[in-house]
Amino acid sequence: MCGIAGWVAVSPIEAAEAMHLCSNLAGGLAHRGPDDAGVTLMYADGRMQSYALDDTLSGLKSGMPHIRQAEGLVQAALVHRRLSIISPGVAGHQPMVSQSGRFCLAFNGEIFNFHQLDARFGIANASRTDTETLLTIWDSQRQENTMSVLDGFFAFAIWDNQEKKMHLVRDATGVKPLFYTRQNGMTCFASEARVLQKTFGLTTLNTHALTHILAEGMYLPSHGHPLTEIAEVPPFSRLWIEAKNGQTNSDVWTRETHVIPGLLREELIHATQSRLMADVPLGFAVSGGIDSAALIGIARFVLGEEHPLKLFSVTSADPDSDESEWQKKVVDFTRGEWHSVSISEAGPELLQEVVQSTGLIPVAWNNLAHFQLCRLVRQQGVTVLFNGQGADEIFGGYPDYLQRDWANMPFYLWQNRNKLPLTQTEIIKGWFRMKLKSAGPASSFLRRKRVEGWLHPDLHTYEPLHWQQAHLSAFHAMHADYWGQKLGQMLLWEDANGMAHSLESRNPFADDPRLASWLQISFQDKMTNGYMKGALRNAAKPFVPPDVLWRVDKKGFTVPDAALSSRVMMAWKPAFMDSSLEPWSPAAMREKQWSSIESGDPVALRWFFRLTAFSYYLQQLRS
Repeated sequence: MCGIAGWVAVSPIEAAEAMHLCSNLAGGLAHRGPDDAGVTLMYADGRMQSYALDDTLSGLKSGMPHIRQAEGLVQAALVHRRLSIISPGVAGHQPMVSQSGRFCLAFNGEIFNFHQLDARFGIANASRTDTETLLTIWDSQRQENTMSVLDGFFAFAIWDNQEKKMHLVRDATGVKPLFYTRQNGMTCFASEARVLQKTFGLTTLNTHALTHILAEGMYLPSHGHPLTEIAEVPPFSRLWIEAKNGQTNSDVWTRETHVIPGLLREELIHATQSRLMADVPLGFAVSGGIDSAALIGIARFVLGEEHPLKLFSVTSADPDSDESEWQKKVVDFTRGEWHSVSISEAGPELLQEVVQSTGLIPVAWNNLAHFQLCRLVRQQGVTVLFNGQGADEIFGGYPDYLQRDWANMPFYLWQNRNKLPLTQTEIIKGWFRMKLKSAGPASSFLRRKRVEGWLHPDLHTYEPLHWQQAHLSAFHAMHADYWGQKLGQMLLWEDANGMAHSLESRNPFADDPRLASWLQISFQDKMTNGYMKGALRNAAKPFVPPDVLWRVDKKGFTVPDAALSSRVMMAWKPAFMDSSLEPWSPAAMREKQWSSIESGDPVALRWFFRLTAFSYYLQQLRS
């Protein structure tokens, strides 16, 4: 797990300029890889040379020249920051050059089947790293055959010194991010958009994307990055840059759709066991629901009774949001070592800290709570944290799936009404709202009513994604959520909050192809005796305490947003009333709404949170 960056210039630049640019990129990614750093420069005369930086460890130990010694015209570069998870040491230093000398790789992520791939392709793997496995396969098989054999999550950049091309590649669900920008005849990329923003001083705001973040609380790559100069490499795709003219091309890898779902319990054990591979301490998030509980229980089964399990959770002083009772049941059942942090103790400064540390705009308090959780995990000496993202999309855990399919199985849902997280009235009302949202005139009216009084009238024509998808059945919505924006947004925060604390997040449900194959099963067939996620519940039965296994009131990662925002109201008011928000939410609107905020109205407090977070984001751009 690391941070990567680099660039390709149509007109080669002097080594001194290349050194300055690479040092800035490496410095901006230091939190993603505190254990090592390296740079490889690709010269216009065909040479490739790896260099050490001031804060590198293995580069200096191996006798590499310092980047200050670089001389000549440079056409491209790769930058790597390393967080050592597997085979720490000099041998795993990156960027890594292939034995043929043709390719150079900067890799971010994990390939969990790399030992099997070494055996399959006869790879000696002197470094004992998945990086060398990937590089060797790419060198011998080329990109067309590489993606189909990898099991894991990743974003990587690989330079072809023969064809003078830089390839940028991401995993199937977009677990690891990768952004790029074109500036002054140069294409520059990095694991974090804010590194590009700070390096080139980018400030042009994308009105379309930002309106959706404010109105719907969703980051949508399909609407572009919040800064117009920055783009994102799409999940499960390859983008390549040609050095001769700076032209970029891209293609999308074909997802495996013929995988037949096997015995789910065996697949869960395999996915978890393979992802326990690490040479550093592991930890597990415990939410109180079945997803995280299943991973923890399987880990206990695989690792044995004597192995210590460090479990981490967020608690709350608000009884309607606190899940500590259920978390404790999981802890006791698996005999874990429990560490928790209370979101109710968070101060008003946390919001600005998260914006500055991630470069993102938080949309709710759970973004802040997860940031606190990651900080706690790292303080306890853990480097890898397991999470349960992706299970609801695969196995049908979101309540709106019931609303989408109500008309297809009303009698079945009525028969099992006591096993569902929604009442029959809530299900029917939700189904009716989706019908209205998918109707043109009604949709426009409802959309406008959601933002009136908060956003400038010029911004009322935005297109909510989940309204565009209101017509989808549960089956198609699960696919759209898993391969699209919903899971992608959660993974974005997993990465940003985790890497802000030099912490790797692992989500077996979000990157294992065998588990993803269960998307082929219909929504109702994944229910068992009326229980949502019934297939997962049955498979996880030996590993989860019974009352957690069959609970139907799981709240998700819920925190008391309204109460928390009310508590820090006066501390946030200056940012909320800042003049920078004028084009987005006129001051007269915000002043008029202040009484609703003071009264504790949940809708008003939600807007208060997002606009305040956006104000801090704008301040960061100005700094």
